[in-house]
Amino acid sequence: LLFISFFWASFHSLSSPSLGIWPAEGFYVPDPCELTFANTLLLSNAAVSLGGAFISLEISSSFWVLFSLFSFILAWTFMSLQIKEFRIMGLSINDSVYSSVFFFLTGLHFFHLVVGLFLLSLLFWSCCFST
Repeated sequence: LLFISFFWASFHSLSSPSLGIWPAEGFYVPDPCELTFANTLLLSNAAVSLGGAFISLEISSSFWVLFSLFSFILAWTFMSLQIKEFRIMGLSINDSVYSSVFFFLTGLHFFHLVVGLFLLSLLFWSCCFST
């Protein structure tokens, strides 16, 4: 419900004529064929490889470590490129309601990725030091 409410706020603000035009003048919109497409491929491949790790665990294969490590590397690369993309955009959280909602939604997604990377790190740590 949290995501739905913020997507609702975003769409409501976009359809409201009193708040001006989005995107604002001077806003850099990145080319979808460059960094955005690479981020989409990275994140979707990380999800597929993590699914492969779960399947490897179910069939008691030792490839789950390889799949999990590959997912970790892809997710880390995604987060690095996402930070680079945010710096290129030049958007500030206090510019408008659009930027506030944008940063809140992407911040929630970023937090979700950080928690996932932390859990994968704990998994690797426990595997390396298990007796």
